[in-house]
Amino acid sequence: MSVSLLLWFALALTVFWAFGVYSRLNRLRTRGLEALVATETHLNQCADLLSVYASKDHCQQSEGIDGSPERALLVAQLQALTVRIVDARSAALNPQTLMGVNHAFEDYQRAWARSQDAPAVLAQPGALQSQLEAASESLHAAHRRFNYILWRYNEAVSQFPARLIARVLGFKQTGLM
Repeated sequence: MSVSLLLWFALALTVFWAFGVYSRLNRLRTRGLEALVATETHLNQCADLLSVYASKDHCQQSEGIDGSPERALLVAQLQALTVRIVDARSAALNPQTLMGVNHAFEDYQRAWARSQDAPAVLAQPGALQSQLEAASESLHAAHRRFNYILWRYNEAVSQFPARLIARVLGFKQTGLM
């Protein structure tokens, strides 16, 4: 009788442990998706501000810098990044789509750096300029937060006992953005 009770206790303990692992992995994946949505929100703020900057009225107001290539590149990279993030959100943290987001984000960062090197590209009235810089910084902060959450998720999926449960339940490591 005591051996049977001990086996039932061990089985119950294993089931509760497996449920805990599943809950933790599911919670981390959900946090990753929420962080991706937050990144998308900051990205949309940057896109809105850049669309204002790229408009004809603002281009003409800023000493005739009409359609500079750096500005057009920055807007194009931001639009490409927006499309990639929407794809990644619908694919639920698929490693291939996150790799595409990562490449698009790197392209956007290079375009942003080029626009900072050419001061006339973002030469706008002070309030608009500071809004764009703040929105870009919040986008970079959201990006770092998203990568940190995915790093924690990948770490949880790769730990030994949890790895067994993760494979059975379909949790896979994902790339960073």
